[in-house]
Amino acid sequence: MFCKRRGKADKARFMNIAEGSLEESRYYLILARDLGYGGPQEGRMNLLEEVSRLLNAYAKAILTSGFYPAAFGGISRAQPLPG
Repeated sequence: MFCKRRGKADKARFMNIAEGSLEESRYYLILARDLGYGGPQEGRMNLLEEVSRLLNAYAKAILTSGFYPAAFGGISRAQPLPG
C-alpha cells in the first residue's frame, strides 16, 4: 500500500533524511575517487550538487511557509514560542 506524506512535518523529516543520504553518497564518491575506482567522478559530483541545491531550496520553502519543523532547527506549532 502506498503511504503518502501528508503534512509539512512529514515533508521536513523526509527532506532531512534525503539530505543525509545525499551526504552519504557524496562520501562514497569521494572514497571511490581516492581509491581509484569508477573513473572520473566530476559528472556524478555535479549531479549531487544539483540535487543538494534543489533539496536546500525546497527545505527553505518549507521553512518560510510559516511552519518551522524541529528537524530543520526550527520550532513546530505544537511547541510554545520562546520568549
